[in-house]
Amino acid sequence: MLFDTHCHLIHKNYKKSPEEVIQAAQDAGVDLFLQIGTSLEENAKAIELAEKHENVFCGLGVTPDENVDLNLRDIENYLRQQLKGSKKIVGVGECGIDVSGLKNIRDLKSQIELFEMQVKLAIEFGLPLIIHNRNGDEQVLAMVEKYVSQGLTGVCHCFVQDWNYAQKMLDYGFYLGFGGIITYPPSPKATEGHSIIETVKKCPPDRILIETDSPYLAPLRQGYEGESPREERFCVNEPKNIVLIAQKIAETREIGYDEVCQLTYENGKRLFILQ
Repeated sequence: MLFDTHCHLIHKNYKKSPEEVIQAAQDAGVDLFLQIGTSLEENAKAIELAEKHENVFCGLGVTPDENVDLNLRDIENYLRQQLKGSKKIVGVGECGIDVSGLKNIRDLKSQIELFEMQVKLAIEFGLPLIIHNRNGDEQVLAMVEKYVSQGLTGVCHCFVQDWNYAQKMLDYGFYLGFGGIITYPPSPKATEGHSIIETVKKCPPDRILIETDSPYLAPLRQGYEGESPREERFCVNEPKNIVLIAQKIAETREIGYDEVCQLTYENGKRLFILQ
C-alpha cells in the first residue's frame, strides 16, 4: 500500500490522461493519491478529478506565482467557496513562500499576505495545511509559530531542510513530506549535520510522508547510468515512482520496504483524516 500525498495528476507534461497516470501508479502499488491545486483554475479541475475517482483526494490552494491578476480579497472569496465544494477536499494548499527567480511572482510582502490568508482558511475549515517553501524558512516558521496555538497542523511539502529546522516544524506538530530529492547525490556544500539524509534518518516514524510532486522532481533510479543525475531528475515524473522514494527511505533508515509503505500510508490517512 502506497499513498502519494502530493501529486499533480492534471498536467500537460504527462502527454497522457490522468486516468492513464493513475492506472500506471495503481499497477505499481499506489492505492491513494492527493491531487494538489496551485491556482483557482487548477483547484476546480482537482475537485472534478477527485469526484471521479474513489481513491483520489485533493488539496486546494494558490501558490505565490498564481492568480497574480486578482486581489487578495477576491482570491479568498473564490477559495472559500471552492473549499465548500466537495467532501473529497482534505487540505488547504499548496501555499507558502517562494523566494526564487520565477517570473511574474508576487513580492515577499504579498506572498506573506496570501500565505496567511490560506493559513486562516485551514484553521477555519479544520483542514491540514500543505506548505510550499522555497528559500522561505524564516517566513514559514514565523507564520506557523503565530497560528499553531489555534490548531494549525499540516505537512511541509518537498522537505529539503536540515535536522535543526525539521525539529522546529516537528515540535509544532507538522509532518515532513519527502520526495525525489532524497534520491539525489548530496550537495558538495552540505556539511555534517546539515543534509536531508540526516533528516530522513531522524524523523519520527509517525511523521513521515512520501510524495512525488509529479510531474516534477523525478527520483533517480538505482543503478542509473545516464550521462548525469541531472538528466534523469528533469524527466517527467509520475506517481508510480513513489516506489523509488519509499525504497530510499527504507535504505536510509535501515528498515524494511513494506514497513515504510505501511507507516507512510497510515501517516497520510491520519493527517488527512481518511478513515
